[in-house]
Amino acid sequence: MSGKLKYAMLLTLLVLWPLKNSAAAGGKAYKPDLGPLKANSEAFQKYQKNMAVLQQRDSAGHYDGALGALESVLNENPKWKDGQWMMAHLAISYSMAFKAKKEDFPKSRRLLKRAEKHSKRCLELDEKNPLCRYVMAATYGGLATIDGIVASLKFGKDMQEHFLAVYKSEVDYDFGTKGSLRANVRHALGMFRRLVPDSMMVSLTFGIRGDLEESVKFHREAAEHFELAPCSTLMTGLAEYCYADDEGDSGLKKSALERVRSVTQMQTSEFDEGICIRDAHKILADPDLSCSYHRAILAE
Repeated sequence: MSGKLKYAMLLTLLVLWPLKNSAAAGGKAYKPDLGPLKANSEAFQKYQKNMAVLQQRDSAGHYDGALGALESVLNENPKWKDGQWMMAHLAISYSMAFKAKKEDFPKSRRLLKRAEKHSKRCLELDEKNPLCRYVMAATYGGLATIDGIVASLKFGKDMQEHFLAVYKSEVDYDFGTKGSLRANVRHALGMFRRLVPDSMMVSLTFGIRGDLEESVKFHREAAEHFELAPCSTLMTGLAEYCYADDEGDSGLKKSALERVRSVTQMQTSEFDEGICIRDAHKILADPDLSCSYHRAILAE
């Protein structure tokens, strides 16, 4: 348990940036109500134009444009449930553009607080909706990477309950280049189980507990929904390394590091996937970082 114990007190929870290159996913397809958006032709055209760009590349200006279009419709239709989680999801995605450098964390946090507002409103409208539950948990995770371990554990039980509810749901949603709901929630649970300390004290105090074997399971399930992508590959390798270190499995530890090494040879034009490629080099130089790694902890 050397790696996990060494970094246990440094842990903050997960960055739930939805992964790229989603393969066909199973489940019952969720169909959002876009009626309020389509009823506002100017906002609808603005939203479509900006989202078309964001499906190809990250752009601060186009994130602002898409968020502005949704916000204008939500101001007129505050009970538009699907608009609330769409707004939250977009703000979470935008926040990841400000996780590579620590001096940019304040803007990232402002975006995540914006996502929190819309996630809570979404749950007020439909507390069992899987998309509302997903963005709420994802928002907590994003805030925890900035606010630290106390915030992480404080919201940990709610995060776990939301994620597990989505995991058990038959509902799926295709986020396009941002992956699918079923894939992303498995990825999120894999990180959650790796980053939360496997501690009786944490379990008794906060009602959550880490589990490295489950982390590997969830990440491998997530990988089934994705083509080879830097972040999916990296997180699977880290979970395997931590579990192998805990169990004294030298063979799995070696193959896990090879999986991490393969990430350094990948190429991408996506900002967030590029962070994973960059950080794979740092983790290979210090494998003990594996058990506490998320995409903010090695920010420059």
